[in-house]
Amino acid sequence: MPKNICPQCKQVIENGRFCTQCGVSLEMFKQQAAIPPSSPTSGHFRKAFVIIGCALIIPIVVLLSGIGGRTISGGAFLKMRNGSSIILRGLPIVLCESKHLSELIRLRQEKWNEVEAQDKECKTDPHLAEYGICKCIYLQDALSPMVKLVNDHRFKFVRTDIQGVYKIEGVPAGSYFLFVPYDDSNTEGYWLLPVKVGIFDRSLRIDLDNHNMREMYDCTLPD
Repeated sequence: MPKNICPQCKQVIENGRFCTQCGVSLEMFKQQAAIPPSSPTSGHFRKAFVIIGCALIIPIVVLLSGIGGRTISGGAFLKMRNGSSIILRGLPIVLCESKHLSELIRLRQEKWNEVEAQDKECKTDPHLAEYGICKCIYLQDALSPMVKLVNDHRFKFVRTDIQGVYKIEGVPAGSYFLFVPYDDSNTEGYWLLPVKVGIFDRSLRIDLDNHNMREMYDCTLPD
């Protein structure tokens, strides 16, 4: 009858079940021997599975974050030369893609130069030039084609409400600019503000006031 050898201490197991030297069960070693060894590549498969899972989940999270778009909002008001502040109600606000920005800036300069070259009154009346009336006239003539260009390429259009507040909703991530013309009997000006909307942005606040106005000229002569 063959003798059983303890796999751990190499002693002969007399009773066929337990090693009298170390007390280890022979059945335990038989069960362990029956379990196939793990593949050395199994760990790599688990890592690959985790990486693939992350690669699938991250785009889904990004996609879900963009559902419904983002919101750009703010208030609009101006402080005038006499010290009074006015709420800008019904102000037209246009959001355009940034690819049209250089064209708009070029158009403004071309029209300004064109009107300035044709002007004779400002060149002969230093009183007008002293108070910026000429610049107001030049910008007034340049604003009309600028507004047309922006409206031809506008992505979103809103107006401020009775409280001077605007809200542009459903804006996807990307690069844009806000164009907001301002024209009344005494003032000519406009806002031209770059806007960067990130994929994880939910809302952006951009107020319109004297500090971020691109150009503003008072068309009235002082008393």
